Amino acid sequence: MKFNKLAGLGITSVVLFSNIGSVIVNSGVAQASPALRTTRLAAKSKSILASGSFVKQEKATTGKAKIVNVNGKRYLEFDRAFRTGEGPDVKVILHRNSRIPLNIKEGNYITLAPIKSFNGAQRYEIPDNLNLADYKSVGIWCREFNATFGYASLQSTIASANSVKPVASGSFVKQEKATTGKAKIVNVNGKRYLEFDRAFRTGEGPDVKVILHRNSRIPLNIKEGNYITLAPIKSFNGAQRYEIPDNLNLADYKSVGIWCREFNATFGYASLQSTIASANSVKPVASGSFVKQEKATTGKAKIVNVNGKRYLEFDRAFRTGEGPDVKVILHRNSRIPLNIKEGNYITLANIRSFKGTQVYAIPNNVNLADYKSVGIWCEEFNATFGYAPLQNV
Repeated sequence: MKFNKLAGLGITSVVLFSNIGSVIVNSGVAQASPALRTTRLAAKSKSILASGSFVKQEKATTGKAKIVNVNGKRYLEFDRAFRTGEGPDVKVILHRNSRIPLNIKEGNYITLAPIKSFNGAQRYEIPDNLNLADYKSVGIWCREFNATFGYASLQSTIASANSVKPVASGSFVKQEKATTGKAKIVNVNGKRYLEFDRAFRTGEGPDVKVILHRNSRIPLNIKEGNYITLAPIKSFNGAQRYEIPDNLNLADYKSVGIWCREFNATFGYASLQSTIASANSVKPVASGSFVKQEKATTGKAKIVNVNGKRYLEFDRAFRTGEGPDVKVILHRNSRIPLNIKEGNYITLANIRSFKGTQVYAIPNNVNLADYKSVGIWCEEFNATFGYAPLQNV
């Protein structure tokens, strides 16, 4: 491959990012003093997760690459001996194979960033949600011509960069449209994700969502209250990942679905076979049933502790009257009067819905021992629609 249009392109300076801070390598600029270097090193906790030496593919590429963990953040670093050929639109990538071919295929790699320099030390941040166990090499790749300049196979256990725990998995089956591949839920360093494998395929359509459903088999047409939407689908084929909200109790959901909201049609679903509840450490704290004050209010409320965070949850049977400026509150008395007084309650949030399941985060600084009930309260008219006395579990 020839890059005639790049003749004359030169590098006038190189900025190197070392482990002890930024050092500008140019004539006449001194490096950091030993005392300053020691201070900076002491401020960091750094461990090497994986490393490898660059080899040529399209262009001579030398030097070493390593992945490091610095105070919980992961970075890809090239050493000062790094050199590669120049070209247009060159990217730094991670690839699923240990040897990267000259021409790469979509789905087998992720792009970290445009290359910062064609020689010398440099650093690239690795996204927190990236499962490094899926990638076995670092590549220098020209996107314009789909040409790998060089790559470094990562020889150490790159999987150690993550604490990855499988939680649940299942295979997709057809409902409305042919849907294949596998879905799995994983816990990566305390964060939960839904992942589809590279074999995932489904039909195309408008306004398609990825959902979690309460039943192990998802019907063609689904009903409100039986599912939650994680996100619009990213692609109709191939590997992809979706973050699962921290406050979501996965024990309530038994399957993953691909659902077209516009036509209320489930394209396909995957029943989750393992114990999805293991994704959470869920401890009930208190619960109670709603009673009417100003308006008919039914269903149950409960407070739970999920992995150290506290949440107020309403069940699917929850119903209350509608009104303006309605709040969810905690009150100091077990029975909340029609009109409440300032100082006797705290507001958690605006009500999300006048019926059905919902979850509200409870601030860490709230002492739950001070509050004995949950209320639905209209601030505009200072009227309690209903409340649930809380009994400790």
